[in-house]
Amino acid sequence: MNLANKLTISRFIIIPIMVIVVYVNAFDQQIGFLGLSTEQFIISILFFVSAFTDYLDGYIARKTNTITVFGKFLDPIADKALVLTALTYLMYLGDMPFWVIVIIFLREFIVSGLRLVAVESKEVIAAGKLGKHKTAWTMFAIMFFLLNLQQFSLIVSQILIFIFVSLTILSGIEYLNQHKSLFKNSFK
Repeated sequence: MNLANKLTISRFIIIPIMVIVVYVNAFDQQIGFLGLSTEQFIISILFFVSAFTDYLDGYIARKTNTITVFGKFLDPIADKALVLTALTYLMYLGDMPFWVIVIIFLREFIVSGLRLVAVESKEVIAAGKLGKHKTAWTMFAIMFFLLNLQQFSLIVSQILIFIFVSLTILSGIEYLNQHKSLFKNSFK
Protein backbone atom coordinates (compact mmCIF):
# COMPACT_ATOMS: atom_id res chain seq x y z
CA MET A 1 0.00 0.00 0.00
CA ASN A 2 1.42 3.37 -1.02
CA LEU A 3 1.74 6.47 1.19
CA ALA A 4 -1.20 8.30 -0.41
CA ASN A 5 -3.56 5.42 0.39
CA LYS A 6 -2.22 5.20 3.95
CA LEU A 7 -3.03 8.89 4.42
CA THR A 8 -6.55 8.27 3.12
CA ILE A 9 -7.00 5.42 5.59
CA SER A 10 -5.74 7.66 8.41
CA ARG A 11 -8.92 9.74 8.00
CA PHE A 12 -10.97 6.65 8.81
CA ILE A 13 -8.91 6.20 11.97
CA ILE A 14 -9.30 9.84 13.08
CA ILE A 15 -13.11 9.88 12.71
CA PRO A 16 -13.85 7.49 15.62
CA ILE A 17 -11.36 9.42 17.75
CA MET A 18 -13.38 12.58 17.07
CA VAL A 19 -16.54 10.78 18.18
CA ILE A 20 -14.90 9.46 21.35
CA VAL A 21 -13.73 12.97 22.28
CA VAL A 22 -17.37 14.14 22.32
CA TYR A 23 -18.22 11.59 25.00
CA VAL A 24 -15.27 12.20 27.34
CA ASN A 25 -16.60 14.50 30.08
CA ALA A 26 -13.15 15.76 30.98
CA PHE A 27 -13.05 17.64 27.66
CA ASP A 28 -16.08 19.81 28.51
CA GLN A 29 -13.99 22.54 30.19
CA GLN A 30 -13.49 25.90 28.52
CA ILE A 31 -9.94 26.71 27.45
CA GLY A 32 -10.48 30.43 26.83
CA PHE A 33 -9.20 30.38 23.24
CA LEU A 34 -12.04 31.70 21.02
CA GLY A 35 -14.50 30.52 23.67
CA LEU A 36 -13.77 26.89 22.80
CA SER A 37 -14.05 23.90 25.09
CA THR A 38 -11.22 21.39 25.18
CA GLU A 39 -13.51 19.09 23.19
CA GLN A 40 -14.01 21.66 20.42
CA PHE A 41 -10.30 22.45 20.32
CA ILE A 42 -9.30 18.77 20.02
CA ILE A 43 -11.93 18.10 17.36
CA SER A 44 -10.76 21.18 15.44
CA ILE A 45 -7.19 19.91 15.45
CA LEU A 46 -8.26 16.40 14.42
CA PHE A 47 -10.42 17.80 11.64
CA PHE A 48 -7.61 20.07 10.41
CA VAL A 49 -5.13 17.18 10.36
CA SER A 50 -7.64 15.01 8.49
CA ALA A 51 -8.45 17.76 5.99
CA PHE A 52 -4.75 18.29 5.39
CA THR A 53 -4.26 14.56 4.72
CA ASP A 54 -6.98 14.88 2.06
CA TYR A 55 -4.89 17.50 0.27
CA LEU A 56 -1.63 15.65 0.93
CA ASP A 57 -2.73 12.22 -0.29
CA GLY A 58 -3.84 13.63 -3.65
CA TYR A 59 -0.67 15.69 -4.00
CA ILE A 60 1.57 12.71 -3.20
CA ALA A 61 -0.34 10.36 -5.51
CA ARG A 62 -0.05 12.80 -8.43
CA LYS A 63 3.57 13.78 -7.70
CA THR A 64 4.79 10.18 -7.36
CA ASN A 65 2.48 8.86 -10.07
CA THR A 66 0.93 6.38 -7.62
CA ILE A 67 -2.73 7.09 -8.33
CA THR A 68 -4.62 3.85 -7.76
CA VAL A 69 -8.17 2.63 -8.30
CA PHE A 70 -8.25 1.94 -4.55
CA GLY A 71 -7.37 5.58 -3.84
CA LYS A 72 -9.88 6.94 -6.36
CA PHE A 73 -12.55 4.82 -4.70
CA LEU A 74 -11.63 5.29 -1.03
CA ASP A 75 -10.61 8.97 -0.98
CA PRO A 76 -14.11 10.36 -1.68
CA ILE A 77 -15.59 8.00 0.91
CA ALA A 78 -13.09 9.19 3.53
CA ASP A 79 -13.92 12.80 2.64
CA LYS A 80 -17.65 12.19 2.98
CA ALA A 81 -17.23 10.41 6.31
CA LEU A 82 -15.04 13.20 7.67
CA VAL A 83 -17.30 16.02 6.47
CA LEU A 84 -20.51 14.36 7.64
CA THR A 85 -18.99 13.59 11.05
CA ALA A 86 -17.90 17.22 11.50
CA LEU A 87 -21.21 18.64 10.23
CA THR A 88 -23.16 16.34 12.53
CA TYR A 89 -21.00 17.51 15.43
CA LEU A 90 -21.66 21.15 14.50
CA MET A 91 -25.39 20.42 14.37
CA TYR A 92 -25.08 18.78 17.81
CA LEU A 93 -23.52 22.04 19.06
CA GLY A 94 -26.32 24.03 17.44
CA ASP A 95 -23.92 25.75 15.03
CA MET A 96 -25.07 24.15 11.75
CA PRO A 97 -28.65 24.10 10.46
CA PHE A 98 -30.25 20.69 9.97
CA TRP A 99 -31.27 21.47 6.38
CA VAL A 100 -27.61 21.92 5.39
CA ILE A 101 -26.79 18.42 6.56
CA VAL A 102 -29.82 16.99 4.74
CA ILE A 103 -28.66 18.56 1.46
CA ILE A 104 -25.11 17.30 1.97
CA PHE A 105 -26.35 13.78 2.82
CA LEU A 106 -28.65 13.68 -0.21
CA ARG A 107 -25.94 14.78 -2.60
CA GLU A 108 -23.45 12.30 -1.15
CA PHE A 109 -25.93 9.41 -1.39
CA ILE A 110 -26.74 10.29 -4.99
CA VAL A 111 -23.09 10.56 -6.03
CA SER A 112 -22.23 7.38 -4.10
CA GLY A 113 -25.08 5.58 -5.86
CA LEU A 114 -23.74 6.81 -9.18
CA ARG A 115 -20.30 5.49 -8.26
CA LEU A 116 -21.80 2.09 -7.40
CA VAL A 117 -23.51 1.95 -10.77
CA ALA A 118 -20.18 2.91 -12.38
CA VAL A 119 -18.39 0.08 -10.56
CA GLU A 120 -20.76 -2.41 -12.15
CA SER A 121 -19.73 -0.97 -15.53
CA LYS A 122 -16.08 -1.33 -14.44
CA GLU A 123 -15.62 2.44 -14.22
CA VAL A 124 -14.31 4.54 -11.37
CA ILE A 125 -15.65 8.06 -11.10
CA ALA A 126 -12.92 10.30 -9.74
CA ALA A 127 -13.70 13.64 -8.17
CA GLY A 128 -14.23 16.42 -10.69
CA LYS A 129 -12.97 19.98 -10.38
CA LEU A 130 -16.28 21.30 -9.07
CA GLY A 131 -16.40 18.44 -6.55
CA LYS A 132 -12.88 19.32 -5.39
CA HIS A 133 -13.86 22.97 -4.98
CA LYS A 134 -16.93 21.84 -3.04
CA THR A 135 -14.75 19.76 -0.73
CA ALA A 136 -12.25 22.58 -0.18
CA TRP A 137 -14.94 25.18 0.58
CA THR A 138 -16.82 22.76 2.82
CA MET A 139 -13.71 21.92 4.82
CA PHE A 140 -12.81 25.61 5.11
CA ALA A 141 -16.33 26.44 6.33
CA ILE A 142 -16.28 23.57 8.81
CA MET A 143 -12.97 24.84 10.25
CA PHE A 144 -14.52 28.32 10.51
CA PHE A 145 -17.41 26.90 12.56
CA LEU A 146 -15.29 24.48 14.60
CA LEU A 147 -13.10 27.37 15.71
CA ASN A 148 -16.26 29.21 16.77
CA LEU A 149 -15.49 32.10 14.41
CA GLN A 150 -19.17 32.53 13.51
CA GLN A 151 -19.51 34.40 16.82
CA PHE A 152 -17.53 37.25 15.22
CA SER A 153 -19.40 37.45 11.91
CA LEU A 154 -22.84 36.05 11.26
CA ILE A 155 -22.72 37.43 7.72
CA VAL A 156 -19.49 35.58 6.87
CA SER A 157 -20.86 32.35 8.33
CA GLN A 158 -24.03 32.66 6.23
CA ILE A 159 -21.98 33.39 3.09
CA LEU A 160 -19.80 30.33 3.76
CA ILE A 161 -22.88 28.13 4.17
CA PHE A 162 -24.32 29.54 0.92
CA ILE A 163 -21.05 28.88 -0.97
CA PHE A 164 -20.51 25.30 0.15
CA VAL A 165 -24.17 24.31 -0.13
CA SER A 166 -24.35 25.84 -3.63
CA LEU A 167 -21.18 24.00 -4.68
CA THR A 168 -22.60 20.82 -3.18
CA ILE A 169 -25.75 21.08 -5.30
CA LEU A 170 -23.94 22.18 -8.46
CA SER A 171 -21.28 19.47 -8.24
CA GLY A 172 -23.99 16.86 -7.68
CA ILE A 173 -25.79 18.05 -10.80
CA GLU A 174 -22.47 18.01 -12.70
CA TYR A 175 -21.81 14.38 -11.70
CA LEU A 176 -25.30 13.34 -12.76
CA ASN A 177 -25.08 15.22 -16.03
CA GLN A 178 -21.62 13.89 -16.93
CA HIS A 179 -22.55 10.28 -16.15
CA LYS A 180 -26.23 10.10 -17.12
CA SER A 181 -25.39 7.32 -19.59
CA LEU A 182 -24.62 5.07 -16.60
CA PHE A 183 -28.20 5.41 -15.41
CA LYS A 184 -29.62 4.84 -18.87
CA ASN A 185 -27.54 1.69 -19.30
CA SER A 186 -28.45 0.36 -15.85
CA PHE A 187 -32.17 0.40 -16.68
CA LYS A 188 -31.82 -1.70 -19.85
